[in-house]
Amino acid sequence: MIMLGAAGRNTGKTEMACRLIKKFSLSYKVIALKVTIHEETAEGKPVRREDRDTDDWSDKGYRLVEEKGENPQKDTGRMRAAGAHKVYWLEGEREFLREGLKAFLVLINNGPDKIIICESNSMRLTAEPGLFLVNQNIRDQSMKPSCRKVIRFADRIVRFDSEKFSFDIDARDINYKEGHWSIRENATAIILAGGKSSRMGRDKSLLPSAGVTLIGKIAAQLQDHFQEIIIGANNKEKYLFLNLPVIPDLEEGKGPLMGIYSTLLRSQHEINFVVACDIPDLNMKYVREMMRQMKDHEIVMPKGSDGKYEPLFAVYKKSVTGAVKKLLDAGERKISLLFRSADVLYLPLPDEGKWYRNLNTKEDYQNYIKDTSL
Repeated sequence: MIMLGAAGRNTGKTEMACRLIKKFSLSYKVIALKVTIHEETAEGKPVRREDRDTDDWSDKGYRLVEEKGENPQKDTGRMRAAGAHKVYWLEGEREFLREGLKAFLVLINNGPDKIIICESNSMRLTAEPGLFLVNQNIRDQSMKPSCRKVIRFADRIVRFDSEKFSFDIDARDINYKEGHWSIRENATAIILAGGKSSRMGRDKSLLPSAGVTLIGKIAAQLQDHFQEIIIGANNKEKYLFLNLPVIPDLEEGKGPLMGIYSTLLRSQHEINFVVACDIPDLNMKYVREMMRQMKDHEIVMPKGSDGKYEPLFAVYKKSVTGAVKKLLDAGERKISLLFRSADVLYLPLPDEGKWYRNLNTKEDYQNYIKDTSL
């Protein structure tokens, strides 16, 4: 499921839903679901139970109906006209939302050939979708109560200009592959590959894994999630096969801090995810969470259960380049010194033993290949 919420009125939410339906209906059976919680409709006044259609749903606390027509005056009709295989409207009381969702999933016989596009704020407190977007009208900064309760869960705030009728993202930036949703962030992913690989004894970035190089594997995981991907390395020729920009250090021999500085200067975005070329498996859900936390911080990085942090699997704002330059000008090379002057949030690593691997030695690499081939 991809879920679309709205900060207020006139946010283009249904228009975005229709654009996604048009895109994905070419490959999947798209089921659209519009959710209405009655105490938040009309003027925000609760609908008295005695005023509802008691034959339809008062005994259950909800009603689930299928939209058959293509009435352009109705949100459900517009979604049907956009190409949705089926469109449903779930309305009811908040406390019965979970039961209504269960009934919906049973009714559509959900399977791998179907995807769900759901319009709702309140449903986010009941279900965790593959991707949760919240639309906001840049001409109206107000926020309704139902959105305040869920805005912290948003994977992306979609900015809608009601005068130009345009979004700051396109349906082409939203993808669904092998059961996972992704969205290309207005951010840059930086893969650092400038190390000497002295403990490995050979270039780590070019080690084979599942028929590709480690750096190629990392780049493939990032491509559906970032508007820009750049490589930090001093040998441009070595990485021509990636067809990505390769940014050399401004001064060689000054370690990963110089690599971070050089690539941040080249980045086209304020938000940047930095990852070393020896971390082959990326938990993109966790990466999105780090980026979501960047609003109030300059750096967000993982902290393991052992108390160690990982500065080469972290998110940096481009604005830290000033502090980095001061360190480099002073002859400093330790990344940890940056954290004394920057606002850093340390975020616990989830399930670190299941996915997080840092391949520094031959033994690390051999164990990784053995585990991933099982």
